[in-house]
Amino acid sequence: MRIALARGGICGSDLHDYNHGGFGAVRLREPMILGHEVSGHIREIGPGVRGFAPGDLVAVSPSRPCGACPECLRGLPNHCLNMRFYGSAMPFPHIQGAFCEEIVASAGQCVRAEGLGPEQAAMAGPMLGAEVLVTGCGPIGLLTIMAARRADPEALAPHAAGKGRLDVLFECSGAEAALCAGIATLRPRGVVVQLGLSGDMRLPMMQITVREIELRGAFRFHEEFAVAIDLMRAGLIAADNLVTHAFPLQDFAEAFATTNDRTRAMKVQLTFGAA
Repeated sequence: MRIALARGGICGSDLHDYNHGGFGAVRLREPMILGHEVSGHIREIGPGVRGFAPGDLVAVSPSRPCGACPECLRGLPNHCLNMRFYGSAMPFPHIQGAFCEEIVASAGQCVRAEGLGPEQAAMAGPMLGAEVLVTGCGPIGLLTIMAARRADPEALAPHAAGKGRLDVLFECSGAEAALCAGIATLRPRGVVVQLGLSGDMRLPMMQITVREIELRGAFRFHEEFAVAIDLMRAGLIAADNLVTHAFPLQDFAEAFATTNDRTRAMKVQLTFGAA
């Protein structure tokens, strides 16, 4: 389907690429278009496409697994060995991103977003009865808090969580200090879900081993994308409240500068011609 973009959110990984040419061992080795949190209106559909029509507002998933590699066949499309995730410098040649006036996407990538604004539909990518702690209250952290509250309003621990009493840590900052401090709040056999990415970190292996802490990585998404849209359409998650700024595409330099200023911005989006 040919889609005229309306909104595109600037993600932390976009910032790493824009500011530093990558993060950790992942480095830009050729020019690459950024962007993977996008929404837009369908302009044209191909033969055989069902369930969509020109004019529909859709959220576009950046996840494009091959469907045929061993990881896809194991039911892990987010770990596809041939993944073509928008705006990714992991493979070479790099996979170009979606900050364009128009893109062509498969119907399987798109989720209809009737009842939402383009700014909400572009927030689907960052989304996701134990007592939990969330560290790192950027867009991903706040959406994790919203999802935890939706699952169980009593699940979230107070800000000053006690040592060794919590069940799950969602670490969304990618900061070593937050990870180590959060692990100390977990009870034996607690679970760490590491969402934030900023490079390698040192781990308190003694605590992890002696208290049998389970450490899980959470990388990208696939089927969860449609779940996020459904939650927003049902009014269960209000992601538009996180969008603090929007700039036309031609003002991308100001948009990135604003995103870099965490005292002013939460989620900054670019607007395109279809907005």
